[in-house]
Amino acid sequence: MYRLDGKRIALLLNDSWQTHRILPLVGDMLKAEYPSMGIIPYEEVPIGNALTVRKKIVEIPSNWQQLLAQADRDLGCVDDVCLV
Repeated sequence: MYRLDGKRIALLLNDSWQTHRILPLVGDMLKAEYPSMGIIPYEEVPIGNALTVRKKIVEIPSNWQQLLAQADRDLGCVDDVCLV
């Protein structure tokens, strides 16, 4: 299981039907389960790649593959499957 206490997550809108109603509900449910978790609302996350073309949003570390592999090991992921 993921440990989300103290983590910060972003709610991403994919323009599916009624996600503007569901994502706040999901955020509330997560916050109830993990009170110290920070949530970035979907309104604060850019949609699509329009902003990424003009503005660098994050710096990707050169060792991203090693970091991702370590995160998978830490979370107990096997063969690209993680239980949440």
